[in-house]
Amino acid sequence: MISPSIRKPIEELGLHGVLRALETQYGSNEFDDLTYEERLEHLFITQVEEDRNRAMTRRVKQARLRFPNACTENIEFGGERSGHKKLLLSLLTGNWVMKHLNAIITGASGTGKTYLANAIANALLLAGYKVLYYRLDDFFKEAYKKQTLDQYANFRRALLKTDLLILDDLGACELSAEQVEILYCVLEDRYTECSTLITSQIPVQDWHAFIGSDNVADAILDRIIHNAHKLPLHSKKSMREKFGKLALEQDLKESGNEK
Repeated sequence: MISPSIRKPIEELGLHGVLRALETQYGSNEFDDLTYEERLEHLFITQVEEDRNRAMTRRVKQARLRFPNACTENIEFGGERSGHKKLLLSLLTGNWVMKHLNAIITGASGTGKTYLANAIANALLLAGYKVLYYRLDDFFKEAYKKQTLDQYANFRRALLKTDLLILDDLGACELSAEQVEILYCVLEDRYTECSTLITSQIPVQDWHAFIGSDNVADAILDRIIHNAHKLPLHSKKSMREKFGKLALEQDLKESGNEK
């Protein structure tokens, strides 16, 4: 049993991992043959692992992903995506984020753009990067809210502390002049400083016409396209249809097992 004189300073230092590891050592004879340094190593490795797991949990919560369980194991590299495998694997490493490059994922509704973006995000979160996900319409709502509260400057500064900003579904709704201005300012802030990933149903070559205002459109595209990895997704079958069928089949299977 750990004495109060030892427990108290450990708790005051916030070394809860060390405390739990010490309790494990006190309660198990498997540590009896270890040297003092080996016991000490166990204490601090436990603390480091707990700190890392706690930081990961915090990053995942702050990322606010649409699909928090999206994972690389569910990404199909075969068929129509076989030619993109090298780029997909590269995006999962996070080296492009370290170099402050961007990424663009395009494709029709149901091709898996959002899921893929979230799977990439989870891989980067695991690697220690800070990620923030927004559907583009929610992003503008957040920006408007911060403007109303006179916190817009702080909002933009906070975004710069995010290694990867994901803006999902460009083109789902028409952009107002104010929204185009907000998008330009955010991309200008992040250009060469941190990375942005944009998904869109609209092919990149049609973005200029969609954004509209020529000068601002030129400025936006200049800051996102030229240093972006481009991943166009093509699929004859909707990923929503595929996963929907799998969910229904699993439900029927589980329902049958309950009888």
